[in-house]
Amino acid sequence: MAVNIGLIIWKEIKARSIQRDQFAEDIGISLHKLNKIIKETSVDTEILARMSAVLEINLFEYFIQDEELNSFHISQKQVNINERKQLLDLLDEKNELIRLKDATIKNQARAITILEAITKGQAVNVMLKEMKQV
Repeated sequence: MAVNIGLIIWKEIKARSIQRDQFAEDIGISLHKLNKIIKETSVDTEILARMSAVLEINLFEYFIQDEELNSFHISQKQVNINERKQLLDLLDEKNELIRLKDATIKNQARAITILEAITKGQAVNVMLKEMKQV
């Protein structure tokens, strides 16, 4: 069921015995606009925030209690959980790729050392040294 915020505002004004013309002045709108808002099921959030301040209640909470919004909130949380899991999986894949890249660089550095030694005629000594490191 959708929130009828106009009716809620009307009830809150009435419960506090506030004159509508005074309330309209307090929130910075005309009495005509206030009467129109009371008849509507929605209201501008800036005006709703000013109404909340004057009435000293959080009128936005009525929307949080709405079942349709709650179900949207729950489904949005599930989407966020799924997105987080996908991002963590992607991060794990990227970390594995970085580890493999580092291992490849290390192996290439060893190969370069061996090739340089071969060109200098020190191949046997370098190969023995490399074999000990593996």
